[in-house]
Amino acid sequence: MKEMAIPYCDDCKVSISTKTDRCPLCGKNLVGTDITTAVKTFPDYVYKRKRASGVAKAISFIAILSIVLSVVGNIMTWNGYPWSVTFSACVLYVWLMGSLTFKKGAHLGLKLMMHAIALSLLLAIINTFASQTLTVTRISWAVS
Repeated sequence: MKEMAIPYCDDCKVSISTKTDRCPLCGKNLVGTDITTAVKTFPDYVYKRKRASGVAKAISFIAILSIVLSVVGNIMTWNGYPWSVTFSACVLYVWLMGSLTFKKGAHLGLKLMMHAIALSLLLAIINTFASQTLTVTRISWAVS
């Protein structure tokens, strides 16, 4: 009768009583295991790097391009009113909040809090740049 060796982990200094090929504590290969009779305890982990989808990349490109074009167009047709700031703020809000909303694994409370903060900032920017007179003491549409 063939005597089987007891699997032993050199790193953890423990003997393993089950038929396995790896130490359950550190995950390293065991000394004295018969590979043909050992049961694989868990598969090797293969890390797969997630790639951003093509749709997300396209939306990001379109958002950045539209912001740049609006700033260039505002500079080229300057009439004393920086309308590209309001437009850029709206595009940034839709772009960033859209990506946060559809992000998997993000906490719902975080999503709601970020939407509330971003919407408040967006409305403050719109309120500041809503009229063509950029004075601090004016009564704007948000107050009236």
